[in-house]
Amino acid sequence: MKRNLIPALILVLILLSACAQPSPPTTEAPPATTAPVTRVEPEAVTQQPASTQAVETSPVEPAGEGDACLACHSSPELLAASADAAGSTQAGELDKYLVDGEQFPQSVHGLNGCMSCHGGQAAEDKATAHLGMTADPGSSAQALCGECHPNVTAVHAGSLHMNLSGIRYALKQRSLLADHPAVDEAVDAVFGDYQAACGDCHVSYPEAAGGGLIAGHMFQRRPDMEATCTACHNTLASAEFLGENGHSGDVHYTQGGMECVDCHEGSEMHGQPAECQTCHPGPEGQQLPPPNHRYDGVQSPRCETCHITVATGNDDILMHEMHGSKLSCQVCHATVYQNCESCHIEADGEVDFEASPGFLIGRNPMQTYDRPYEYVPVRHVPVEPGTFDSLGANLLKNFARVETWKYATPHNIQRNTPQTTTCTACHGSDQFFLTVDKIDPAEVEANRNVIVDQPPAEITSSEQFR
Repeated sequence: MKRNLIPALILVLILLSACAQPSPPTTEAPPATTAPVTRVEPEAVTQQPASTQAVETSPVEPAGEGDACLACHSSPELLAASADAAGSTQAGELDKYLVDGEQFPQSVHGLNGCMSCHGGQAAEDKATAHLGMTADPGSSAQALCGECHPNVTAVHAGSLHMNLSGIRYALKQRSLLADHPAVDEAVDAVFGDYQAACGDCHVSYPEAAGGGLIAGHMFQRRPDMEATCTACHNTLASAEFLGENGHSGDVHYTQGGMECVDCHEGSEMHGQPAECQTCHPGPEGQQLPPPNHRYDGVQSPRCETCHITVATGNDDILMHEMHGSKLSCQVCHATVYQNCESCHIEADGEVDFEASPGFLIGRNPMQTYDRPYEYVPVRHVPVEPGTFDSLGANLLKNFARVETWKYATPHNIQRNTPQTTTCTACHGSDQFFLTVDKIDPAEVEANRNVIVDQPPAEITSSEQFR
């Protein structure tokens, strides 16, 4: 009897469960292919730019700790109000501090948040927000930039742009060993702003050129030539390269469209050796060599790297075959450049010098295996016995120890120059040579190594070409 009740009980349970289900909807369900209405695409949110009006009249609201920083620094109105309230002169230079509120928060550096590099406090009040802030994080490259770029910051302190060793080297040659510490102090006092930290090339104008953000704090992997390179090197290399000294610009720029970094690559700017083995030596050497003068060692960049047919004597130009390593390339292919005639340091630490255009060829004072040339262009450098007198009396006691007309590599290369018009432009003529009559009598002794006593002999017969 009990066995006969089991099927009946199961049937009752099935009927009861069916009655417990809710009634089906009276409208049709959407097709299975339709996306759920509650889904939000992340891309649609992150890529919607704020309107121009919103950026100008209300704070930008990026996610993360930099909200307060960006709210002010992306708004010209808030920056102006802040500058006016502080009574500062920044009101007329707001672009220096203005961040691109749309693009920067989405960039690699922006996603890290403002305070990850600059420090400070997350506060709306300007004074509180700036407490403990680092205006130029690049000045502490090893600690900050080095977290992501250790291969660069490890050697950056040894780069010429950072340690100014070229200036120190040249001045210490003219001083006594006991005065070297004072020379270092003088260089730091006068040329300190000329040191180039990471941000001075990749995000801001160099301090020596007035500072300020280049493109709304957007980092430039390849530095902008006019905003960075020529901003600092504007008197000599820049004016020559761009053609601002009264002649055509360098052929590499005017015809080749090349920029500074096409020859002076990142490794050179960062202080990194060109060859891997120099940074990754075997067990016989575990330390980088000390920084050298820019004309020490193998030339970099070299003209011959690109002009291979010239280097191998296969370009069918007789003059290249004849002169070979006797002349540096610039002797024939550079033109008028600036000579800095004198220099002294004003009482306020400012550099004051005069420059005059010219072109002179002298004997090579740095003749080595890497630079075997007999003749090179020479430029009068901005130094005199009284340089730094206002900062430390008579620091250059060995002034005449080295020449004041120095080996030069002008940045105004031309295929055709006054020197290439005819052989007699140089042979039998002292027009382009540094002869004793072209030197200040007080500097003659210092320039014995570069003075050309007589120009090359005049060519009187075709036999001289054989």
